[in-house]
This record gives sequence, C-alpha cells and structure tokens, in this order.
Amino acid sequence: ENHRFFVITQIAYIVGLTAHLALGILFQFLDVQEMAWFNFFISEPIFSAALVLNRSAFLNLAFGLAISELYFHQVAAVYFLGWESGLQYFLIYLAALPFFNARWSLRLRFVFILFICVIYVILFTYFKVPDAIRLAPFIYYMLYMSSAIATLLLLVVIINYFVRSTDRAETGLKQANRNLSKKNDQIQETLKQRDNALATLGR
Repeated sequence: ENHRFFVITQIAYIVGLTAHLALGILFQFLDVQEMAWFNFFISEPIFSAALVLNRSAFLNLAFGLAISELYFHQVAAVYFLGWESGLQYFLIYLAALPFFNARWSLRLRFVFILFICVIYVILFTYFKVPDAIRLAPFIYYMLYMSSAIATLLLLVVIINYFVRSTDRAETGLKQANRNLSKKNDQIQETLKQRDNALATLGR
C-alpha cells in the first residue's frame, strides 16, 4: 500500500536534487552567494538523504526532511531577494504537499498549513524589501514570472493527481460493487437450486 507513495516521492527527490543543483549554479552566476551556498550545502545533502531514507523504507522521515527543506528554501530566498523575486509563490503549492502523505494526521497537515500562512504574512510585512537590491530589474522580472507560472503548473499537477486518484478509486469501487452483485446473484441462484433439490427429495 506504500508503493505508489514510494514511487512518487522517489521521482520527486530526484527532481529536487537536479533542480536545486541547477538553482545553486544559477544563484552562483547571479552572485547571490547565500542562496548558492544554501542549495549546494543544505538542499543537495537533504534531498540526497531523503532519497536514501526513502529507499530504506523511512518514508515519513524522508518526506518530512524534503518538505522542510522546500519550506526553508523559499523563506531564505524571499529574505535575501525580496518579494519582487516572486519566490514566495512556491509556499502556496507547499501547502498542498502534506496531503500526499496519508500517514500524516489531519491535525499535523493543518498545523503545517497554518504555519505557512503565518510565515507568508510575516515575510510580506517585514521582509518584502531586502536590505539591498541584489539583481537587475529584468532578472527580478524573469524570477517573478517563472515562479508564478511554475507555481500554477505545480498546482495543476497536484490537482490532476488527486482527481485521477479519486476517479480510479471510484471506478474500482463501482467494479467491486458489480462483482459483488454478480456473486450475490450466483449465490441466490445456487440457493434456489438447493431449495428445488430439497423440495424434490421431500416428495
């Protein structure tokens, strides 16, 4: 029953490793050293650990590490680059990720969402503008647009996954009900034949 979750998260951790390596190189090129170091020395080791833990069947621990890294990564990005980078949008799709893990309690999921909402407000209120403008206006524009579009696409992927899962479950339930009804008809027919046979013997 853990197989589907394992496969999805394995793919996600590999994508995370690749994406954070690319981001580290990008931030190094843009001379945002703090975020380059964050990707190289925090994000990459955490996603590597998540990949190993997941393969060792520590699914919850791996998932918790990965989602925590994604969260702190976006907080750090907004802190160092400001609201105009658009990187805060990734916090929105992060609110949906805990629902992938059916082993997390509903209370834990909503606590995580509440935490994201509070931090989102704090970032907007106190860290909207960084201490220094780090990038050219065009770079900020590209970061903002790519972050917004990527968040929209990620939300579409997440919604599509849940819809397809619901459709599969509903289809499976309908098929199971049809099979059960067919078995019930067969049982009723067998009982009818038995009653007829008993009636014949009793004559």
